[in-house]
Amino acid sequence: MSLRLALLLTATAFAIACGPAGAAEKPSFDCATAKNAREKIVCRDPRLAASDRAMAAAYGDARRFLPRDTAEVLRKDQADYLVMLDGGFDAQIWFKGSVPESRAKVEADLRRVLAEDRETIDGLRTVIDDRTAMLRALRTDVAGFVGRWKTARATLVVEPRRNGAHVVHYAEPSYGWPKYECYFDGTGRVDGDRLIVEFDPETGPDALQRGRLVVTRSGPFLDALETTDETRTGDDREYWICSHSPEVKGRFFAVGGEAR
Repeated sequence: MSLRLALLLTATAFAIACGPAGAAEKPSFDCATAKNAREKIVCRDPRLAASDRAMAAAYGDARRFLPRDTAEVLRKDQADYLVMLDGGFDAQIWFKGSVPESRAKVEADLRRVLAEDRETIDGLRTVIDDRTAMLRALRTDVAGFVGRWKTARATLVVEPRRNGAHVVHYAEPSYGWPKYECYFDGTGRVDGDRLIVEFDPETGPDALQRGRLVVTRSGPFLDALETTDETRTGDDREYWICSHSPEVKGRFFAVGGEAR
C-alpha cells in the first residue's frame, strides 16, 4: 500500500471516529495546559481548533507510515515548524514587542484579536492548513531532483528543461515576519549526485550578490546548503541568498515529483 493511500484511509477512519460536532470543536491538545498565545487562541476559535486537529492527525499518520529514520526527521521538522508558528503568531499580535508578562494583558490582547482581527485568525488558519496539506502529500518514492520539496520553513521547486538545465524556485515566506521573506529563482546543473544552483542576479544600485545553493540527494530527502565566502567566519559571515535571514539550509521532504 502506498503512503498516499494509507494516509487517505486513515484520514477517512479518523473523520468517522470524530463523530458529531461537540468533539469537533476541540483541538489536538488539552486546552487546560495551553501555554502560549497560539494555543490559547486555537482553543477559543472552533475553526482553528478543527485545523489544528487535522494537522495533528496528518502528522500522526505520516509518523506511523514513514520508515523509522524518515519519521524521526519529520519529528524534528514538525518541532521546528511549531517554533516558527508560535513565534510568527506572537509577532502578528505584538510585532517587535515581547510577549507581555502580565497575564491580564495577554488575555486582553487575545480577546481583541478574536473580536476585531479576523485577518490574523484566518492567516493563522491558512498557515496551519498549508502544513496539513504538506504532511498529507509526503512521498518517499521520488527520483532525482525534479519535483516539489518542502521543509517547515521553505519550499524548493525544481523543474527540468530540455537543455539539461533545471529551473529552481526557492520560497521562504517567514510567517509573521515579512521582512525576512525570501524568494529567488535560479538555474541548476547536475554535478554527480549534486544539483548546483546559481541564483539569478539582482540589478540596480542596491543589488545584492547572490551565492550558490548546493543540493544533494540523501535517501528520500534533498539536503540544501548555501555556499558562503570562505574568507569570512563566525559573525562576519555573509549570507548571500537571503540577505535578512540565516544561511539557507535544510533537509527537504518530497511532496511532488516523478516516482522511481
